[in-house]
Amino acid sequence: MLRIKSRCVKQVCIDSTKRVYAIDIPSEIERIKSDLDIKSNGYPRFWRSIHPEFRGYINSDLRCPMNEVVQFRANRSHHPNTIPNSEFFHKYELVESRKKCKRVENLIEKYSFKLLDYNVSDEKDYDQYLLLRADFDQLINDIKQTYISGNYLGLMSWLIDRALMITPDVKRTANQMQSQLNKNRSLLLKVLYDVSPKQFMQCFVPDKGQCEETDVKKYQ
Repeated sequence: MLRIKSRCVKQVCIDSTKRVYAIDIPSEIERIKSDLDIKSNGYPRFWRSIHPEFRGYINSDLRCPMNEVVQFRANRSHHPNTIPNSEFFHKYELVESRKKCKRVENLIEKYSFKLLDYNVSDEKDYDQYLLLRADFDQLINDIKQTYISGNYLGLMSWLIDRALMITPDVKRTANQMQSQLNKNRSLLLKVLYDVSPKQFMQCFVPDKGQCEETDVKKYQ
């Protein structure tokens, strides 16, 4: 029943930008969270998969869809025909200094830690969410201020390469890198897309060398 209620609330959150519902979403989330009784039941094991640094109570006996997904991932064999990321990735020349790029990297990492604290907190509320959202908007603005020229191709491909470890040069120096972006790749991709959707897509269109506006709209 809790699973069904959670799905309903998620759907309301998604559709709330288009419609108005007679529901207080933050209060409903808190009510469902209280019913889950995480302090007693613990977190499902998939939580450790998405946040390796998490040291909270993990209960492997919890029955939930995502735990089944974790088990499937653990048991699946390596597919010999998997297409490597390098087939989809286009590395652009880094025209800006590495110091400036690392400044952007640090901005994203700093926000990532804030996001982690929010996700693992048992006392988050709607005001905290609004602050986190404001911090995200400020993050995007800070990155745009750092790159005054508006040419993000070199920066984006550099950050993506470091997070996903795509090119041979990055793989060779993986143990020496201080970057934490590989621990929150989804956030990195979200940030880069919000900074400039068109240029972000160009990092994954090596055959064309550019991304048409219609291609970007497919992902919006």
